[in-house]
Amino acid sequence: MYNIEFNRDWNLNLPLGNQTLLISGLNLNLKKRGTVKYQIEKLDFSENFSGTRHIIETNLKLNKTTFSTNFSALNSSSDVATSSFLRNQSILKHHFHKNWIGSSFRLEDNQEKLKATNEFSTLSQKFSEYGAFVGRGDSTKVYVELGYLNRVNDSVQNGILKRVNQSDSYYLKSQLVKTKKSNLSAFVNYRNLKYEDVLRNDEASLNSRLIYNTTLFINLFQSSSVYETSSGTIAQQEFTYLEVEPGQGVYIWIDYNNNNIQELQEFEIAPYPDQAKYVRVFLPNQIFVRTHQNRFSQSLNFNGSIWAK
Repeated sequence: MYNIEFNRDWNLNLPLGNQTLLISGLNLNLKKRGTVKYQIEKLDFSENFSGTRHIIETNLKLNKTTFSTNFSALNSSSDVATSSFLRNQSILKHHFHKNWIGSSFRLEDNQEKLKATNEFSTLSQKFSEYGAFVGRGDSTKVYVELGYLNRVNDSVQNGILKRVNQSDSYYLKSQLVKTKKSNLSAFVNYRNLKYEDVLRNDEASLNSRLIYNTTLFINLFQSSSVYETSSGTIAQQEFTYLEVEPGQGVYIWIDYNNNNIQELQEFEIAPYPDQAKYVRVFLPNQIFVRTHQNRFSQSLNFNGSIWAK
């Protein structure tokens, strides 16, 4: 069983032939100081791919300071391209009394070059993200944490890998109430995205979530309330209709103006299966529409087995 990003971890593109996957490594247990792990992976497909991946994972603790990291480095070669892929995620945190302070660092640097042209492929990209945060309370009970993230994104532009935008994010996450019967948590994130292209305006977005769960009458009723706001962009949905075998589609075409031209407003849901000869197909595009959503949901569950007892 592969992990969910197996193909992306190895930059695989239609591998062919017999597969060999070798995994080996060392685990170092420092007892109260934590653990260190080194792992080497060798993946081969007999016809068109060979790659080696190094992984380092640490989870260290020194008094009230903790440090964890997950680092991987890939070098691969296929019949189409060669690639190097670095990934890292590290967190350093120090506790004092009921407070903590820390910093984080994330990195992805994927550089894949096509053998035919020696140019970067469209999979090539890079980002680096630095963060800092402070908190107070008990992270398993009632707490509040404030943080800041600065991220820089690089993408392939005119055949070279260069910066396309950067963002500043400010977030708050907290557990305001935590008891046996109820809990209340909140998360708020504000991001300002700045483009290197002077023709594009900065984009500000606000995302938040407020969740309240409670139980009533000795778990007879369970209530959950969620309020969310989200900002972002979605691709503009353009579509067309394709003809299929009768009965395998959903829509029917009625030429209302008798011009023998299929127009979008002339397709309707077929009243009978034998007339369902068309399906709707969404078209990919690069036109994005700014969106902002507010959503509230409420659920109430009744536990009948508690009442029966």
